[in-house]
Amino acid sequence: MQLVGQERHIEQSKIRLIEHTDFNIFDAFKMFDQMGKGSLTISEIHSGLVNTLGLIPTNQEMDLFFTRYDKDRDGRLRFAEFCQAFVPIDRGYSQLLNNRQGSRRPDSYGYSRPDEMFMPVTIMDL
Repeated sequence: MQLVGQERHIEQSKIRLIEHTDFNIFDAFKMFDQMGKGSLTISEIHSGLVNTLGLIPTNQEMDLFFTRYDKDRDGRLRFAEFCQAFVPIDRGYSQLLNNRQGSRRPDSYGYSRPDEMFMPVTIMDL
């Protein structure tokens, strides 16, 4: 599959994030899913970006993200949909990420600062 323009940039960003050995998809999801519901609303992702990562996305950026990854259009990102935002197309990188375990127990939820889970450079790429 030939990737062009924005698709190539997104794929390269995913690969750069995965190259950080401390990054795993489980902890990234839990960082936004503070209540452990198993899905995320657009406002929960926005709040996580602002309050946890210090990023201020525009409404247009949030709408584009949800339009791209909320496949069933129910207004919630389930874990599988969230994974599509971070798992590369490349099978080798995809396997590498999917084989990483979260640093927290599966039943442990609650607030965790990103710097307790990820190195600063990983947070920047996230």
